[in-house]
Amino acid sequence: MNWQAYEKELFDYFKTSYPDAVITFNAKRIGRYSKRERQIDILVEDTIADYPVSLIVDAKHFRRNVDVKHVESFIAMVEDLEAERGLLITSKGFSTAAINRAYYGPAKIELDIINFSDIKANQALVALPYSGNRTILTMAPIGWVIQPGTSMEFLAALYQRGRTLEEANKNKELIYVNTSPLSDKIQSIDDLLAIQTTNTQKYYGPIRTDIKPGPTRKDNYPTRIRIAYLENVPFIEVIGYIEAEDFIFFFVLITPIELQTKNIRKLEFLLKYSQPAVLNFDNSRIIENAIAEVSEMTDNEAKAEKHYQIAIWYSEMQNDKRALEHHREAYALFSLHYDNTRRLIGHELLFGNDGAAKNIAQYLFGLEPTNPVIADHIVSIYLDLEKGKSAEELIEELIIKYNGNNEVLVNLYFHLANLQHE
Repeated sequence: MNWQAYEKELFDYFKTSYPDAVITFNAKRIGRYSKRERQIDILVEDTIADYPVSLIVDAKHFRRNVDVKHVESFIAMVEDLEAERGLLITSKGFSTAAINRAYYGPAKIELDIINFSDIKANQALVALPYSGNRTILTMAPIGWVIQPGTSMEFLAALYQRGRTLEEANKNKELIYVNTSPLSDKIQSIDDLLAIQTTNTQKYYGPIRTDIKPGPTRKDNYPTRIRIAYLENVPFIEVIGYIEAEDFIFFFVLITPIELQTKNIRKLEFLLKYSQPAVLNFDNSRIIENAIAEVSEMTDNEAKAEKHYQIAIWYSEMQNDKRALEHHREAYALFSLHYDNTRRLIGHELLFGNDGAAKNIAQYLFGLEPTNPVIADHIVSIYLDLEKGKSAEELIEELIIKYNGNNEVLVNLYFHLANLQHE
């Protein structure tokens, strides 16, 4: 792709994303101070509260990072044209000095990296991340991609196009998608926000939070944004919420401090345009085929994986009883299937089988008793089903079992204290 094609691709994106604005390609305007005609790659003009606003977009299709001289030149052009905001876009990247100049300087400009490289395996521009029969149609912001969650920790992840999830996580620049059903404990965004802020404080220590309204949606679903400034780390955590009927969908943005403005704008895009919906699953045929396949298998681990998938398909159809049966089958065949074992604990609790759930939880904890992540996962399962008291009893029994093992006891007492604080 050459620079002309790059600029045209960006222009088409802005035309599609902002249909109510006036978008001009290769615009010409007279500078107030230079008194000469200035060329603008893309000019976006709109009105906010009856006041005209303009955004100047400058595209740099370079083979190297854009340096601070280009940023300063762009700042001068934005000032000369008296635009409310400027957006400097490149396909490659920016030098550290360029990023600092844009963020810490007084001018209202943003820097963004947008490339149109090939989409990798498991990546897409649009996705339907879901939990149970609740989903949210999600379109990746320009320059980013979306991929399905690889574990129970998140439904999907979004990050810069051209990167992998591992690279995005290393750079601390990505967004996780997840959901939480409304319940007696979580009746609104405010309730979930308070719980998550407490959890963030437990993990990172003292934080400073800023809560602000999210963008207005056409369906009038409430939105909210919470920014958490963390001590002694070079990034911040920002969560955007959409409350839709009986579920809250939320997007967790991790971003370097200097890139927060443009990345929060991407988060706002997701909050404004993502569409919650209800899915109706009929997995009967695929379940029937999978059960036939299991009967032909000889490897227990492979059979366990198939039973686990069947259980997921039954859960999607809201048939938790059959899901429980197949989670049990998978556990009996290969108890080291971590995600299956976690889900089995939850399903046993769901059906009131607290004793079975406790035994399985003790087994799971015993795989790595010094690992705080496993303990946290177990506690979260109990709390999600509002069985905090049962979780306390489980931890107390484990404390007795591991008496004398100080490393394990530190792990257990930490989680017990958190439970008693809930």
